[in-house]
Amino acid sequence: MTLKELVKAYETAHAGTDATGRQVAEWIFEHHRDWAETKRANSRQDLSNDKALIQQIASEVNIHISRPETKGDGGMRGKDSMKMATEDMENSAELKSEIEALAERSKHAQRHALTEEATKTAVILPLIRALGFDIFNLNEVVPEYVADVGVKKGEKVDFALKIDGEIVMLVEAKPVATNLGKEQYTQLSRYFHATEARVAILTNGREVWFFSDTASPNIMDRKPFFVFDIQKHDTSRIEKLAKFQKDVFDKDSILSTATDLRYQRDAVTFFKKQFDEPDEDFVRSVARQIHDGSVGKNVMDRITPAIQSALDQIVKDRIEERLGVTFQSGTPVPEQPVADTGAGDDSGTGIVTTDEEIEAFRIVRAIGARMVPVDRITMKDAKSYCAIFFEGNNRKPICRLYFNSKANRKIGLFGPDKTETKVSVDGPDGLYKFQEEILAVISHYADVPAPGSS
Repeated sequence: MTLKELVKAYETAHAGTDATGRQVAEWIFEHHRDWAETKRANSRQDLSNDKALIQQIASEVNIHISRPETKGDGGMRGKDSMKMATEDMENSAELKSEIEALAERSKHAQRHALTEEATKTAVILPLIRALGFDIFNLNEVVPEYVADVGVKKGEKVDFALKIDGEIVMLVEAKPVATNLGKEQYTQLSRYFHATEARVAILTNGREVWFFSDTASPNIMDRKPFFVFDIQKHDTSRIEKLAKFQKDVFDKDSILSTATDLRYQRDAVTFFKKQFDEPDEDFVRSVARQIHDGSVGKNVMDRITPAIQSALDQIVKDRIEERLGVTFQSGTPVPEQPVADTGAGDDSGTGIVTTDEEIEAFRIVRAIGARMVPVDRITMKDAKSYCAIFFEGNNRKPICRLYFNSKANRKIGLFGPDKTETKVSVDGPDGLYKFQEEILAVISHYADVPAPGSS
């Protein structure tokens, strides 16, 4: 039987239920062991470990799983939604390929492009083209668009992007060596006020800042609602960028999203401030909810540290809820990595520990916190991968992070025999799928039972 036939057999046996690729793979492994063993024997990968074999089957199963069709309005809405979702995925995939090439252009420009014009040619015009606009068609891309402001004449924005004759976005370009900030914002905000555009882009060929007028009509917000880093990004950021492509551009949807993101950003800023140092108004507001009687100075002095502790507990509870982690007494929430190589370039060695690697390291620590104090899980970076060890011992590898290629991120998982199995992941969050494997190897090194084992 082929894999497609096996998937069909599973769906027939489990009609009416949705299944993940892993569930189907486990069923195939249990009920069609001969097929699975043939797969193991013929694979060029090391699938000697049963879990590695199931993971590989699961990764291949997903393309064959039938997805239910949502029906409504005569059955057409579900079909239309699926078609739109498929088109969105195709747009994102195509854009991802173009952005990866653009990232290399941006890095090259950072070394060689000394002027704004050079940055436009090398990076910004290819970016506009990647968004689906014809850079040679003046009905779509208008260079040096006149945006006179009051008595100031001859004001020109670098590019105005049009759809069906309407200006939908302004693009102001700066040299790649320029750090974007208040000065560039002020110039772009004048252009924004003088045109009908509701979206404005400020870019230096490295970062792309998207602005709108969510706070006051026709007055550009002081902070961008979305920032895209051309040289450093993940799949989710590319999916957001895809919303600005010409063929799918929806002004109302983008403005609604911009407003939501502004509220979210402001809320995050507010709560971060309260986590670090709750202000009096915040404490008093909480105190009125949990204290009977008047809220005087003595009550405020007692309740303030209690609120700080409660906020810390919320963070721990959310981690426990997501990972099934129970932090041991005295075990802190994972913070900075214990690593021989910190973030940044390590004294000319060419080793750069990225934010993604640090985030992944913290996730491994959070998973391991179910069994051991987190300081027993350490990290050491290298040029080709970032290694996570048990107790800093390179003979006790927990996993390796192969995150240098954003288009092909992998993690290396280790069994008790130290055999490495590489699997693909979208980013740090992908490690959540492999808690069982991570806990198993930690259990082996620490000589303690893994959670759930007898």
